[in-house]
Amino acid sequence: MAAKIVLEYIGNIGRAHSVTFLKYFEMKFCKDFRLILSVYDYYANYILQHVEATNSKDIIIVPFLEKRHLRFI
Repeated sequence: MAAKIVLEYIGNIGRAHSVTFLKYFEMKFCKDFRLILSVYDYYANYILQHVEATNSKDIIIVPFLEKRHLRFI
């Protein structure tokens, strides 16, 4: 199995953010990437429910990340 690139989307996912882009990325590119999500704000529940529905093993939900821990990703 080839190594996957790890991407993270961490932080606010409010009304100014593109939920469409994030959903598109989850559906189209997670075969090649591993996505780490730790989101809050307006669209967070929507995105988390979408991720649960896709049941992808390449999307990892992290409930909360402190800024000092971001260097470990």
